[in-house]
Amino acid sequence: MTTPTVAVTYQAADQNGNPVAGAVVTAKLDQTEIYQGFVAPESVTVTADANGLAVLNLWPNALGVKGSLYKVKATNPDTGSTFLKTTISVPNSACNLHQIIVEEPLPPIDTAQQALIAAQGALALVTTQ
Repeated sequence: MTTPTVAVTYQAADQNGNPVAGAVVTAKLDQTEIYQGFVAPESVTVTADANGLAVLNLWPNALGVKGSLYKVKATNPDTGSTFLKTTISVPNSACNLHQIIVEEPLPPIDTAQQALIAAQGALALVTTQ
């Protein structure tokens, strides 16, 4: 038996929506996971095709017990610049990368920040009158 994987599809595109052919996409687990005696692959790297399409075969985090996530990074082969850096949690079925992004929670606003926001709002109201 081998460790199961699912296809995670990613359409690599620049900020103008143009495909990034040859984009290098790497997904790396943030901690070691063991599934039925097998160690889940720590890192997977693929190269996008001429249309910017990349398919990563990743171990599903949904099968884990440690709450692991993948850190995903995409790099433009021409410039070397990173144009995607995100975190995903892979379900136990094929999916698109944009559907499984884990958003970082916003930090809570404390009382002082709430007072500052209220004061700024009041000031803006006064200055427009």
